[in-house]
Amino acid sequence: MRPVTAVIFGAGSRGSVYASYAIAHPEELQIIAVAEPKPDRRNILADALNLPESSRYSSWEELLKQPRMADCAFVCTLDDDHTAPAIKAMELGY
Repeated sequence: MRPVTAVIFGAGSRGSVYASYAIAHPEELQIIAVAEPKPDRRNILADALNLPESSRYSSWEELLKQPRMADCAFVCTLDDDHTAPAIKAMELGY
């Protein structure tokens, strides 16, 4: 069985938990893109996941302008900022 693919919106502590799981269990979960407005956080998480520059986005909006690229999206933004990315990701089939 192939791993579930996912994108992460938010590279803080929540996003890092999912990334850690993916690193420990690559046969189950593969993170293929990260969206985070803070470049340092985005790059630390993306580096840990060995993601190329083309898989690093400065916002969830920028990532969702791309064709659907994963099975699901992990919305790991701040609590007050969950609704818009969750709704948009659902609309696009994530």
